[in-house]
Amino acid sequence: IEKILTGQSYRNFQPTLAGKGLFSQYPLIAITNTETGLAAAVPIEPRAYRNVSWSPDGASIAFSALEPGSSSGQTRIFVYNLDLRTATRQITYTGTQGWPVWSPDGTRLVYTSSLADGGGALGSVQGADLYLKTVYDDADPVHLVEMEDNQYPYDWSRDDHIVFTNNVGASSDLVWTRPDPEASVEVYLDIDEDLGAVDISPDGRFAAFASNEAGDFEIFVRSFPTPRQPVQVSRGGGDRPRWSPRGDAIYYWKDGGAAGDTLMRAEVETTPTFAVRQVAPVLDGSFALGTWDLHPDGDRIIVARTLREEDDVPPQRYILVVNWFTELGEALGVGR
Repeated sequence: IEKILTGQSYRNFQPTLAGKGLFSQYPLIAITNTETGLAAAVPIEPRAYRNVSWSPDGASIAFSALEPGSSSGQTRIFVYNLDLRTATRQITYTGTQGWPVWSPDGTRLVYTSSLADGGGALGSVQGADLYLKTVYDDADPVHLVEMEDNQYPYDWSRDDHIVFTNNVGASSDLVWTRPDPEASVEVYLDIDEDLGAVDISPDGRFAAFASNEAGDFEIFVRSFPTPRQPVQVSRGGGDRPRWSPRGDAIYYWKDGGAAGDTLMRAEVETTPTFAVRQVAPVLDGSFALGTWDLHPDGDRIIVARTLREEDDVPPQRYILVVNWFTELGEALGVGR
């Protein structure tokens, strides 16, 4: 190795589209400490990341993104090993996919997919169904659920409930099924108001979800799988809830618009009944709120956002090796 050239880091990257739209480009950032906000960039190229999901062992992430160089608006599913920093593995190749969610054992993903030809972002394509795909082999995906309009998965609970929204027209319901194409689809919650992101508690007894039943979108909790009286968790807005691993807190995002976004933490009790103890902010900043997840240990998050000066960002490195073929031939004994 003759010389190592240090190139530009992600700190110099600028989003190509303004705002928080579907294809605004942000680097993926691992917030390594939710108390201090200490952050480090994931060492893969910045692009339009969406729907990031941490594997149950915390070693890998799955996400949807445009293929490098693509301008069609169609996104694919990728997996990246954070521990080994291996090459990004592409899981899907045809149509438009998004919303990957890991199985509890970390071997499969459920995601939404429209296999229709042509361009178009997933949110604009009708007929997006649920599919199952094993992560570490080339087996074909399994068509899990086909319903009217679009389905978007949000959680795969430890007792094998796959919970998703069924979007019909301008409204959406919360429904669930099992990871079996022959399994029935059960309606969890069907109300007049709109329903959004949902997460099941670690013990499987409660569902935290976003709903506009109080006006603006807020976080509510109901019992699961039979919904009873709702308890409002957030005030002043809330979306994208995640339960802590111990089930003693619910994290969610509060969208502050131009003022920035805030990750909130609601400390809760689940016995003998569900109750909210206190709510406090955790982090502030400008984030892509649809692209985040809580680590299985509960002590860090991964999120897409613009970089800051204090972020721990390793520079890109370019390694130049001269006379490589000569050295290779000598190592193999060729030409002696």
